[in-house]
Amino acid sequence: MKAPKLLKNVRVYIRPMRDYSEAAQRKEVEHLNPTVFYVDKPVTRGDDTDYRAAWIGTLRASEGAVAVVPRLWILAKPRTNGSDMRPSADFIATLAEILARGVPIVEAASGVSSQDLPAWRELMQKT
Repeated sequence: MKAPKLLKNVRVYIRPMRDYSEAAQRKEVEHLNPTVFYVDKPVTRGDDTDYRAAWIGTLRASEGAVAVVPRLWILAKPRTNGSDMRPSADFIATLAEILARGVPIVEAASGVSSQDLPAWRELMQKT
């Protein structure tokens, strides 16, 4: 698959899952030549870093936000400002924040971009 032309600098958020390892996710995005990887780690004592929030905080409109697959952004227990937000609401808030920054989002697995509205709508319905 060819890298979408909209991406100059690519910042990738990775959240290792039981069924989708960090190595598998890295392999999925290597053709995009990512600039930076933000790899989420389980919360441990003394380190409660919100890697997803850190990733979002660095995104710029001239760059691209890459999701290997958007379902990786869905957190069972969102850490957003100590919120008790439901995972589905947190997912929508995350998408809204990225898009409000003017940052195009690309799903690496399919190559679908938020700039291709019909394909993006279909992808979000499946997600």
